[in-house]
Amino acid sequence: MTITNPAYYGNTPIVVHPLLPFTDWRQIKFPRSKKKRIRKKFRKNSDNFGYIKFAESFMMDGVLYVSQEVYNALKENNKK
Repeated sequence: MTITNPAYYGNTPIVVHPLLPFTDWRQIKFPRSKKKRIRKKFRKNSDNFGYIKFAESFMMDGVLYVSQEVYNALKENNKK
């Protein structure tokens, strides 16, 4: 991938990557009880899981790759 006209945050070039944000299959509901046996049963039920969207960024070779949401947040912080 070639970088054409990247935005800059300080001296760091920023590229908005189309494959970000990542989604991950994680447990989204948790039991009230802290007992090990109950938590184990809860983990086995697939209704307690779902996809979570991560608005992450990562740096490779001095270039910061971000999702559109993170880029918009950086722009807003830069204006203040």
